[in-house]
Amino acid sequence: MKKKLRPLQVVGIVDSEEMFFIAAYKREDRRIIRYVYNLEFKEMYYSKELLDKLQEFFGCGRVVLDNKLTGGYKFVITDLKEVEEKIIPFFDKNNLLTSKNLDYEVFREAVLMIKEKGGITEQVYNDIKKLREKCNKKREKKEIFEFSRDYSTSDKINEEWLVGFIEGDGSFQFSIGRSIYASIEIAQSKARRPLLEAIKGYLKAGAVKPKQGYGLKELLSSRDTHRLVISGRKMIEEKVIPMFEGLELY
Repeated sequence: MKKKLRPLQVVGIVDSEEMFFIAAYKREDRRIIRYVYNLEFKEMYYSKELLDKLQEFFGCGRVVLDNKLTGGYKFVITDLKEVEEKIIPFFDKNNLLTSKNLDYEVFREAVLMIKEKGGITEQVYNDIKKLREKCNKKREKKEIFEFSRDYSTSDKINEEWLVGFIEGDGSFQFSIGRSIYASIEIAQSKARRPLLEAIKGYLKAGAVKPKQGYGLKELLSSRDTHRLVISGRKMIEEKVIPMFEGLELY
């Protein structure tokens, strides 16, 4: 039986995979206007075992099949009380390290707004629509880059967080030919390249590709995905394998 997830390991997983989703809807029925909302803390993954562990960790939510064709599952929390009592206190105490923290702050603002107003009014509906315009994929690359550069620094990284982050965004490569090749790669969007540089600095190992300066101007003209690659037997044995002693992947 696998061990329980640790708090910072959960933060790393969420930093790599999660989506904080907010929406508000306006419905008209016989000239009566009703406003409804949808809040989701959603983690999508192909390992149901990991999602079950997240459900166990938070003590709420549900794990459901998300896509029959791909076999993907998702862990979802939509109940306002559960979000308010379980999700908000956890991430207030354990800050997300990546630009996902910006999405969390918007999500948190919407939750507290609905709680304060006792539901959703026309004003809350309009406010949530505005909040959505700066959340998740709609967020500008410049803002993501600046947050990553200023906040996603190597002094904030530790092994628990990194193992969780690798769970979502890492991959292991192994091949045997004339020689044995092994590597671990972490891929991120180009706006989050500073995070890869921070992980490299924490591990004191690896190379970020493509090799170039990573100011905003250079990044915007580069390929969409950047990678941190750690390879070589010595580096793997000294830097990577020790991280997973006592911490597990799913």
